[in-house]
Amino acid sequence: MGNLLADYSTVPTQVFLSQLQELEALCLARELIMEWPQPGPREVALKAITQEEKAILPGLIFPLKRSLQENESS
Repeated sequence: MGNLLADYSTVPTQVFLSQLQELEALCLARELIMEWPQPGPREVALKAITQEEKAILPGLIFPLKRSLQENESS
């Protein structure tokens, strides 16, 4: 498992930018979905977006946490 975590530090900046852009698109979609008048379809769509966000966030957060830990230990 340690090797898997170490691989996050070698992910190119382009991947992070792509993930940020995807997260931005999901946020915009969430705003539009919140305007839907019918609660049933709105809730289903919001749950789907939440699952997508959960899939993206670890890839963005882990390198940040690692960087903060490295700065604290320096």
